[in-house]
Amino acid sequence: MSGGHEGELRAAMERCGRFKPEVEASGQWRDPSDVTGQLAFRAEVPLRPTFLAPQGFEHLIEGEAPATGVAVPLEDAPCWRFQGHLNGQAMLARITPYEFGTDEAHQPLNLELRATAPEILADIECDGYRTQPPMSPMVWAVVHRADRKDEVFGLARFQPARHPVLFELEWQGEDSEDGLTASDTTRLRLVHIAQ
Repeated sequence: MSGGHEGELRAAMERCGRFKPEVEASGQWRDPSDVTGQLAFRAEVPLRPTFLAPQGFEHLIEGEAPATGVAVPLEDAPCWRFQGHLNGQAMLARITPYEFGTDEAHQPLNLELRATAPEILADIECDGYRTQPPMSPMVWAVVHRADRKDEVFGLARFQPARHPVLFELEWQGEDSEDGLTASDTTRLRLVHIAQ
């Protein structure tokens, strides 16, 4: 392939390889000391292709963005007082294999989204002792551990939608680990941003 055509194809891949997962999650937990609370957040993560070398087509489609619309109320905490929340590491997302149909519907044939939960720290205080526990492991990491390898969640089960929404799913469950019980419902859409 000539350099001119390679450049045109890389530019086309950059235009067409843009996506955006839209996440809205809401869950609750009860810890071993019987403190209960809720976690809710939203996130929109723009994904863009990045080529791994000056020539060729090997690339990654990934991005990151912090959680927004965060709510971390404690429901039953006789001593603990909630001071607010802090955003830590942003939500990271990457599209791994992907393949689309060539018909007008352009539905995905092979597609997997890998993501890490955004780091959300609750800022709480009790009798002068202050701590900032991470909330995402208390909800996402427990409830959705069947889809988790280490800290990465792989989402391959989806219902195709009409382009540009490639898929949308409701990802829910309830589970316990080390005395912590948590439940969560996450609604997720993966949108193709055609340029």
